[in-house]
Amino acid sequence: MVAMTVTQPPIIDAQGLFKDASKRHVTVDPEEFGSVAEQVEEASRTWGVFRITNHGFDENILKETVEMVQEFFDLPDETKSFVERTANNPSGWSNSELTKQALDLKEIFDYCYIPHRDKPDDHPSNRGIDGWNRFMDSRMREVFLRYFDHVEECCYRLLQVLCMALDIDYEYAKRLFTGESCGFCRMNFYKGLKEIENDGQRYGIHDHTDAGFFTILWTSMARGIEFYHDGRWVTLEPLAGSFTINVGDMCQVLTNGLFAAPVHRVIIKEDVRRYSMAFFFNPSPKARIKPIEPCIQKSGRPSMYKDISWSEFRNQRFAGDYADEGKEVQISDYLHHE
Repeated sequence: MVAMTVTQPPIIDAQGLFKDASKRHVTVDPEEFGSVAEQVEEASRTWGVFRITNHGFDENILKETVEMVQEFFDLPDETKSFVERTANNPSGWSNSELTKQALDLKEIFDYCYIPHRDKPDDHPSNRGIDGWNRFMDSRMREVFLRYFDHVEECCYRLLQVLCMALDIDYEYAKRLFTGESCGFCRMNFYKGLKEIENDGQRYGIHDHTDAGFFTILWTSMARGIEFYHDGRWVTLEPLAGSFTINVGDMCQVLTNGLFAAPVHRVIIKEDVRRYSMAFFFNPSPKARIKPIEPCIQKSGRPSMYKDISWSEFRNQRFAGDYADEGKEVQISDYLHHE
């Protein structure tokens, strides 16, 4: 059953969709998860964001990853700076992230897919669209990559559910993500109110939409993330044992606006340290995203967007996140104009 109130995004019983995520390329049974697909479609149309419970994700892997995240961010800045990201390498630690050229009050650690794990992370063959990974040590690498592998498998299962919901051929959709993986994981840390010195500024992240296809987010039990819905900001109330999933820009384009990427932000609200882990499920670098025919027909309107090169879009978005490089690229820049 989907639970919905006027003040919170839908909560969906995922019926163990993420169970045994160590198994790769699991086929999702339409008969077993058909009702989940219907609820996901409704939530994605009305809110663009929903939460799932009873998902079955491995609790031990989640626990060890959260502990590692906290351990890393507890290190002194001068220690974390050894793995600081640069303009030429988006992966790593930063305490100077920008959103739409505005400084956020957070620390982040980004890491991405490694195609050749038997080789050093900085080997040329391991450099992708998000650079190469920079971990503090082998234990951090092992824990974070294990979490990456499990969540990535969960993303493919969720993609199958979305395809069920919209009558999209899953093999077609999967090809957009085949080849070099472009998903990446971002660990976030927000200090409590008494720890920040900001002249009244409380934006952990300024308002934005996510660039990729969809995001799977775990958050600690502290309020902070807000979604803009029906003309007002809605604070997401903590829900133990849940993941939050939101539509991204590329999903909005592919579905011709049937699913809309929600504007969201993080406001530092409590004197409690807050942590979150976001997995951004993104297309492969060579993918070109445009509205597809089943969604054009279902939307009842002509194709709204021009063809978008994901790698170009992603690189332009990072340039705006890393430094003040002018207006940040948005999918509205690709709208067809009559």
